[in-house]
Amino acid sequence: MQAFGPYAGTERVDFTRLGEAPLFLICGPTGAGKTSILDGICYALYGDSAGGERTGRTMRSDFAEAKVVTQVTFSFALGGRRYKVRRVPEQTLPKVRGEGFTTRAAEAYLWQEDGGEERLLTSKVGEVTGRVAELLGFKGDQFRQVVLLPQGQFQRFLMASGAERENILAVLFQTHLYRRVEEQLKQKKKDLDDQFNRLETQRKAMLAMVECESAEALAVRQGALTAELETLAGETAAAGGALSRAESAYQEAVHRERLFAERAGAGHALQEQELRVAGAAATEARLEAARRAEVAWPAGAERERRQSAWEQARRRNQEARQRVAATTLQLLGANEALNEAGASRPERERLVAERGQREAWRPVVQRLAEQRRAMREAEQAFRAAEGEVRTRLAERTALEARLPELERLADAAAGRAMALVEARQRLEQRRSRERWTQELAETAPRAAAAEQAEAAALAERLREGEACPVCGSTAHPNPAVHHGGAGAGGRALSERVAVLREQLAGLPPDLPADAAERLRTAERAERESREATAERGELSRRRAALQVEEWQQRAGELEREWVRLVTSVESEESAVPEALREGGALERALGELERRIGALDARWNAAQANESQARAEAGGAAAAQSETERTEQEAEAALARAAEAAAEALGGSGFRSWEEVAAARIAPEQQEKWSRQIREFREGLAAVRARAEAAERAVEGLAPADTAAAEAAKQTAAATVARLAERRGELAQEAESLRRTGAEVERVSAASAAVEAELRVVGQVAEVVQGKNARKLSLQEYAQMAFLEEVLEAATARLQRMSSGRYELLHPAGAKGLELAVRDFYTGQTRGVETLSGGEMFLASLGLALGLSDVVQANSGGTRLDSLFVDEGFGTLDPEVLDLAMNTLTELQRSGRLVGLISHVAEMRERIPLRLEVVPGKRGSATRVTGVPG
Repeated sequence: MQAFGPYAGTERVDFTRLGEAPLFLICGPTGAGKTSILDGICYALYGDSAGGERTGRTMRSDFAEAKVVTQVTFSFALGGRRYKVRRVPEQTLPKVRGEGFTTRAAEAYLWQEDGGEERLLTSKVGEVTGRVAELLGFKGDQFRQVVLLPQGQFQRFLMASGAERENILAVLFQTHLYRRVEEQLKQKKKDLDDQFNRLETQRKAMLAMVECESAEALAVRQGALTAELETLAGETAAAGGALSRAESAYQEAVHRERLFAERAGAGHALQEQELRVAGAAATEARLEAARRAEVAWPAGAERERRQSAWEQARRRNQEARQRVAATTLQLLGANEALNEAGASRPERERLVAERGQREAWRPVVQRLAEQRRAMREAEQAFRAAEGEVRTRLAERTALEARLPELERLADAAAGRAMALVEARQRLEQRRSRERWTQELAETAPRAAAAEQAEAAALAERLREGEACPVCGSTAHPNPAVHHGGAGAGGRALSERVAVLREQLAGLPPDLPADAAERLRTAERAERESREATAERGELSRRRAALQVEEWQQRAGELEREWVRLVTSVESEESAVPEALREGGALERALGELERRIGALDARWNAAQANESQARAEAGGAAAAQSETERTEQEAEAALARAAEAAAEALGGSGFRSWEEVAAARIAPEQQEKWSRQIREFREGLAAVRARAEAAERAVEGLAPADTAAAEAAKQTAAATVARLAERRGELAQEAESLRRTGAEVERVSAASAAVEAELRVVGQVAEVVQGKNARKLSLQEYAQMAFLEEVLEAATARLQRMSSGRYELLHPAGAKGLELAVRDFYTGQTRGVETLSGGEMFLASLGLALGLSDVVQANSGGTRLDSLFVDEGFGTLDPEVLDLAMNTLTELQRSGRLVGLISHVAEMRERIPLRLEVVPGKRGSATRVTGVPG
C-alpha cells in the first residue's frame, strides 16, 4: 500500500511471513489502520473498501507527500496459479511542470505470474473488476459476506434476504447450472413446439401449392396425369410421321425451283459475256496505237532532255560572269580594310605595357583584401566579447541582489518544516476530535437505549422470590421497563462510548478552529523555503558559470589583435593607387585593358582573313566562268543532234505530232491488264455457253414446282408436332412437380410425427423442473435448498460447540425461499435470527461463515475458501463463549486455512501470539509481524 489510509509511504504486508495456514491477530490502537489492511485487499480486488462505504479516491493518506501516488498492489494465489492486481484511484497531484495541480485518472492492472514472469491480462478498470470476480467466484458484496467479514457487517449473510442468499449460493455452488438445465429444457420444449408447427405448416403449404386437400387427393391427381401423358404419346408419334412426309415434299419442290433458276441465270450470263467479247475489239485497236507510240517516244524525250540541259548550261554561264564581277569588287574592299587595321598596331603595344604594370599590383591588392577581412572579423569578435562582458556583469549584479532574500528564506526552512509537522498534527487532532465527538453524540444515546433494553429484557425474566442474576436479591422493587429501543449490541456500544471518551480526553484542549487554514499557511511557507533553497543553489551555480573575469581578459586580447591589423592595412595601402585599392577596381581596370587589346587583335586578324578569302574567291570565280562557257557550247551541239533524230522518229510512227504520240501512250500495266481481259472474255464465253446447255438439259421433262404450298404444308405439320410436344412437356413437368411434392409431404409428415413423439417426453420433464410438481420447487430452488440445508448442518455443528449446545440454525418448515431461523434448546423456542443478541449474532454469523466454508471445500467443483478475515465482534463475547469461539477458529486453522482476526480485546492478544501489529506515528502508521516461531 502506498499513500493509502494511515500509511504515508510504501507499506508491504507479507502474509507468507506468518507461516502456512496461520491463525493471527491484527492489532493496534484505534485509528492506527488495522481495518485499512482489509480495505487495501478489497480495494485492490474490487475497487472499494472492506465495508463497501468508501472508494479508493477517499482513502488517500493525509500523511503522504503531495507528489506521492496513492496505489495498492495485491498478490494472491488460486490453486496452483498466482495473480497480481494493482489499482490507482483517481487523485489530485501537483503538476510535473509549472504550478498548480492536475487530476490523475483511475488505473487498474491484472497480471498472471507464470514461471517468474508476469503476463498482463488486462489494464482496463472495469475489466479488472470483472476478471477478478470471475477468478474468485464472488462479486465485492458477496466476498465481504463469506470471506472477509467487515467490522459491524460480518452478520450480513446471516441477516441477508432470501434473494441475496440465492445469489451467494448460486456463486458458491454454481447452482446456475441447474437454472441453465431448466432454461435449456424450457427452450427445448419451445423449439420442439416451434419445429412441429413449422413442419405442419410446411406440409399444408405444400399441399395448398398443388391445390390438394390431402396426400390421398394428390395421389389420385398423379394417376390422372399419367393416363393423359400416355394418350399424348400416341398422338405425337402420328404427327411426327406427317411432318416427315411434308418435309420430303418441300425438299423436292426446292430442288426443282433451283434447277429452273439455274437455267434462267445461265442464259442471262451467256448474253452478258457475248456483249463483253464484242466490246473487246475497240480495246485491241487502242492497244495497237499504244505500242506504236512507245516505239517513237524515246527520240522525242531525248530532244526534250537536251533542250533542258542547254537552257540550264546557258543560265549557269551567265551566273558565273556575275560572280566574277562581284568577287573583284569584294577583293578591293578587303585590301582597304587591311591597311586601316595595320595603322592601330602602335596603340596595341602601349596597352600591353600598361597591362603588365597593373598586373604587378595584383598580389598587393589581394593581400590588402585579406587583411581588411581579418580586421573586420577581429573588430566583430571584440565588439561581441565587449557586449557579452556587459551582459554577464548585469546578470551577476541581478543574481547578487536576489541572493540575500533567498539566504533568509532558506535559513528559515528547518523552522518552517517543524511548523508544518505541528500544523498537520493539530489538523489531524482537530479532525479526530470532530469525528469522535460526532460518533459519541450518535453512539451514547444508542448505548443508553441498548443498556435500558437489555435491563428491561432481564427484568422481564425476573420472578418474585427468585434471585436476580445481576445483584442476587430476591426483591425487585423497581425493575427496568422497555422503552422501545433496540437491545442488541449494548455492551459493544458501551465499550465504544468509553473508548471515544478516553480518546477525546487524550486530545489537547487548545486545538485551533482554523487548523486547516494554518496547515495550508504552513505548507505554503515550507514550500517557499524549499523553493528558496533550491533557487539559492541554482543562482550560485549560475553566478559561477558567468566567468566575467575570463570574458574581460578575452575582450582585451581581441582588441589588441584588431589594432595590429588596422596598422598593417594602413602601411600596405601606400604601394597601390587609391583608385585601385578596394572593391575590385584593379580587376575591373585589367579587364578593360584586356578587352581593348583583344578588340585591336580581333580587328587585325579579321582584316587579314577577309583579304585572303576575297583573293581566293575572285580566282575561283574566274576559273568557274571559263568552265561554264565550255559546257554551254557542248550542250548546244547535243541539242541540234537530238532534234534531227526526233523528226525522223515522228515521221516513221504514223502520228502527225508529238501531242498525238503522248495521247496514244498507255502505261505498261494498263496494257497488260487489257490484254488479259480480252483473253479472259474469249475463254469465259465458251464456259458460259457450256453452263447454259447443261442447265437446259437438267429441266427437260420437268414442270415448275409450287414451293410455297409445300412450305405451308410442312409448317402446318410442324406446328401440330410442337403443340403436342408442348402439351406433353407441360403435363410431364406437372407430373414431376406432383411427384416431388408427394415425396416431400411424406418426408415432412414422418419428421412431424417424430417431433411430436419427442415433444411429449421433453414437455413433461420441462414442466417438472420448472416447479410443476408436488413440492412446487424448480430444479435450481431444490438444489439451493439442499445446499442450504447442508450449510446449515455444518454451521450448526460449529455454532453448537461455540454456544455449548444451545443454538441450532435451520430452515423453517413451510418457509418460502431460503429463510433462516434459530432454535434455542434452552427455551425450546424457534425464532428469527434477527432476535439474537450482539454476541449471539456474532457466533451465529461466524458459525454460518465457517459452515459455508466447510461445504464449499467439500464440493470441489465449487469455489475454494482458503482464507477468512473477521473484523471485531469478539468484544461482545463473555470469556467462556470467547474460549469456545477461539477453539473453533483454531480447529479451522488446523484444517489448512488462513484465519485473520481484528480485535481490541486484550484477552485476544494473550490467546494469539502470532500478530500483525499496526504501529501509529506522527508521519503515518507502519506494520510489523511478531510471534513468528524461530
